[in-house]
Amino acid sequence: MSKRKALSSNNRTYLAMTIPIVILFFLFNTLPLITGAVYSFTNYRGIKPPKFIGLDNWARLMKDTTFWVSFRNSIWMIIAMVVVPILLGLILSSLVFDVVQKKFGTKAASTMRAIYYFPQLLPIAVASLVMGWIFRPEDGAVNALLAKIGLGALQHNWLGSPDSALPILMFILVWIQLGYPIVIFMSGLQRVDPELYEAAS
Repeated sequence: MSKRKALSSNNRTYLAMTIPIVILFFLFNTLPLITGAVYSFTNYRGIKPPKFIGLDNWARLMKDTTFWVSFRNSIWMIIAMVVVPILLGLILSSLVFDVVQKKFGTKAASTMRAIYYFPQLLPIAVASLVMGWIFRPEDGAVNALLAKIGLGALQHNWLGSPDSALPILMFILVWIQLGYPIVIFMSGLQRVDPELYEAAS
């Protein structure tokens, strides 16, 4: 009975600690989502009471080319922030764990892991300043390097041109997000039984 009482007491404690988070999540995430979905079926400008208009907003949205451009760009941002970092992180962590750590030791592997993780520690404002300096059209590092090696014809306004802005932004997002999956995957690899790992290899 004492064990059961201890378990029920622990459960009540966990529940009490979870309730405030659930309430905050509902207030700041779920409720605005539901409210926005309801307002999408109305004509509401924030002053007069909302007027129900059915699917008119959605029909107009489906014909809006700007919406589809932003939707496509959002998909590319998700790929750059989630899909590519996870895939690259898995590959790079395996290389660091299998190649670097075995040939050069644990310190070299830890150093590489720290280098990859460093962009995660930078505030977004600092990362934006660094990337803005690298891709600046007048005297940025990329254009300066191209001019230095005789490829001045390839100099470009990387962040200001529609044809290059999205790929450069995706590159920046991958650079910022890459360190986290590498650290997670390497931590997982280090906890695998060496005999099982060798057998799987």
